[in-house]
Amino acid sequence: EITTRLVGSEMCIRDSGMKAIGALRVAAALLALCLAALLAGCAVQIAPIEPNSVEQIEVESLPQSETWARVYTDRDKIGEVVSYLNGLRLRQLFSENPDEYVGQSLVLTLTLADGTTREFTHFGNLFLMERGGAWQRMEYEQAARLDGLLRRLPTDAQPEA
Repeated sequence: EITTRLVGSEMCIRDSGMKAIGALRVAAALLALCLAALLAGCAVQIAPIEPNSVEQIEVESLPQSETWARVYTDRDKIGEVVSYLNGLRLRQLFSENPDEYVGQSLVLTLTLADGTTREFTHFGNLFLMERGGAWQRMEYEQAARLDGLLRRLPTDAQPEA
């Protein structure tokens, strides 16, 4: 009888230890899933832009330079720039501080058919900010594509001074 009780107690202790280890494994797995979801959730995109709703895109650089000054009214060119913006994968959480960088910004102002505008500041081939929003981080390869796109697409008209 004593042996049975000891074995029973030992079994109970061993079972509770196994349950604790199992609970820790489940908790670790859930934590890993949550972390993965959080990190994957950090990649965001801008609110989509409908290319047919854009009447004009004006590009200017800060500091100002005629090199990047552009006005696009051609539907195909507008479509390419909008496709670029819609395709960006941005991160809201990043370690860099855009205020610590010095460099050129490209400001893209999209004028929509209803007269409203959306303005994007593309800075240092790393960051993007929509007017009124916070800086977001993009991969260098994505950011550098804008340079190539603008070099390939000549202006349709001279920007107004």
